[in-house]
Amino acid sequence: MTISSLALAAKKVIDAAWLHGDAYDLASQAAFALESAQLLMSPETAQELERLRSKLAELAKQVEAARAVHAKFPDSEHCQHDAEPWPCPTVAALVPVDGITRRIAPTQAHVTDDAEAPTLTVFRAQHDLIVMGHYTTDAEARKHCEAEERRSWLTGTNLAFDWIEDEEDGVAELTIVAGQNEESTTGYVVTSLEIASEYDEGADE
Repeated sequence: MTISSLALAAKKVIDAAWLHGDAYDLASQAAFALESAQLLMSPETAQELERLRSKLAELAKQVEAARAVHAKFPDSEHCQHDAEPWPCPTVAALVPVDGITRRIAPTQAHVTDDAEAPTLTVFRAQHDLIVMGHYTTDAEARKHCEAEERRSWLTGTNLAFDWIEDEEDGVAELTIVAGQNEESTTGYVVTSLEIASEYDEGADE
């Protein structure tokens, strides 16, 4: 059976509540723990979140459409659409939007007409064998891991995170010190992955 990262976090919260929490009936104790860890979402909030995601997806489509129209002449430093010096005002205005579009489609890299196709590096956040997500920065992947681990502890617990890095393998492992306890591993790791933008037939030989 495959368990999602959210369900895994909920399980850890419930386990901690039953082990360290006050004496309530088990159902109430689990509900209080989930609410304290901010793992509960109202139907209204879920609906609003879905609406915002839909708007962001539409924005991403509009950005890509604008990029397709505003392209640089192959033999001139001007925009094909409005003849403005390259990069034209429209392309320059789209640069701040890159962060949004990359969150929607993090494995897509924008390549200018005169640039070589880059190798994209993404960072995979996972807990044991469960992949939680891929990010364009190491910091965001680690942030996800720390947030998931933090949710598994009761509110107010003093937590200190540290990352043990293996530069050769491109893997960083999250460790934690909770209260007066000794440092322990959490099972959360971030792995850097290089994704080629083009197929290299010779690489298979």
